[in-house]
Amino acid sequence: MAVRIHLQFATAQMRLARPISDVNGRLVAGVGTMLSAGVLRVLRSMAVQSVMVEEAGDLEPWRQVRTVEEEQAALAERFARENVTPPLAEIQAAIARHLEYGGHLPTLLSTMHLYPINGAVHRVGKNDTAFSYRNSTWGSVIAGIDPDPANATKIKDWTIAYWEALHPYSAGGAYVNMMMDEGQERVKASYRDNYARLAQVKATYDPTNLFHMNQNIKPSA
Repeated sequence: MAVRIHLQFATAQMRLARPISDVNGRLVAGVGTMLSAGVLRVLRSMAVQSVMVEEAGDLEPWRQVRTVEEEQAALAERFARENVTPPLAEIQAAIARHLEYGGHLPTLLSTMHLYPINGAVHRVGKNDTAFSYRNSTWGSVIAGIDPDPANATKIKDWTIAYWEALHPYSAGGAYVNMMMDEGQERVKASYRDNYARLAQVKATYDPTNLFHMNQNIKPSA
């Protein structure tokens, strides 16, 4: 059954948010999809001042969920019981960082995407093309987003802190289409051992570095 929800937003920009409600122990959105408590917390704190459900249908009651801090504590307790060793310990540490930053979004529209890397990517050698991370299994994008320029510093700080917290558990580089202006060292780390060959190609076809925007490969001397 479709759910019709009337929302009063704190700002006009927040009308971009997906409908959500918490009435009589029910969390509903759109046609009744159950949403996480984390989403609800963000919406409550940043956008919605009041909600009213016109038609709730026969949705299942929402179970009591733990806070982000409680989830982190439970995760730490589980890891201690398992007496883990690397590399599993590193994976668990990365999960804890995701809980930390993913549970405290700076704005409603800010997010983190995880993209699986598999299939054809793994059937090509790491030196056969410019992209070197052929053995990777996941790629992530951390995006601080908000229509209000007043929140620019807040979303930037959250994005950088999230990235810095996760970077020690990463392969070290990135897929350049997903990068912003992050400096020459990040470009080199992303092409890894292919960078020197690419710089030689650049020296042959663009010795003056005319095409220098985005993730630039500087021509070798």
